[in-house]
Amino acid sequence: MIFRKADTNQKEDYKYKTLKSILEFDTGKEYEGLFVLRQLKGTDKTLRLKKAISGKVECFYIPRETSSAAFGSDAVVVTFVYYLAREGDDNQVIKIRSGPKFKKTEKLLIEYFNDCPDLISKIKEGYFDGEIEALEPIVNYYNTKC
Repeated sequence: MIFRKADTNQKEDYKYKTLKSILEFDTGKEYEGLFVLRQLKGTDKTLRLKKAISGKVECFYIPRETSSAAFGSDAVVVTFVYYLAREGDDNQVIKIRSGPKFKKTEKLLIEYFNDCPDLISKIKEGYFDGEIEALEPIVNYYNTKC
């Protein structure tokens, strides 16, 4: 990846695997948003993610826009693909499926948070709403109570 210094316009070359994050600067704000680069576990694929939650377990996401123009509507639906990483996971993330409740997602979350029996029982009991949108409250619960 090549970046230019703002003051000198001089090029700086970075190896993307050594970068942990990129700050985007805007003239009116300190920064626009924080993007982080993480490797998808079990692959060589590097992802550019937005951070949602920091802590013992970090939660990242990629927004996806889907147009319904094919169905005669101008509506655009924004969904999120979530990723999780633990401290010490060597910048690797796992993907959590989006959309309605998936049994595989619940099983994956139970395995991922297996060191917190209280959280596992709450997931099984349906304490969280069962949709992928409940992922952030699950991660917050783990980070604060486990």
